[in-house]
Amino acid sequence: MRTAGNLVNLCSELARLKGAGTATKDGRSIACQSYIAGAVDTVDSVSAMNNTQNLFCLPRGVGPFQLVKIVVSAGRRNPGALSAAPNLFVIDSLIDKYPCQ
Repeated sequence: MRTAGNLVNLCSELARLKGAGTATKDGRSIACQSYIAGAVDTVDSVSAMNNTQNLFCLPRGVGPFQLVKIVVSAGRRNPGALSAAPNLFVIDSLIDKYPCQ
């Protein structure tokens, strides 16, 4: 995956579904959710290894489907950022939505 735009395109169909219970298990949906989950897990791991505060603070109960919707929504709001690295775009999207207090 080269750009945030690639990720947003990959995830757009999944984000249009009405709820997590309707999520499909096709390859695109799995790839989308896995990429975002990997970015989140990387930030969590680096923060834990360095004993530092996380860059964003997800509320309890936020799952993969909500994360997909947040990232796709951020892409629609910020089309100028779609050339960014996709992992950094995911992180920036979550910092904007769930900053730590």
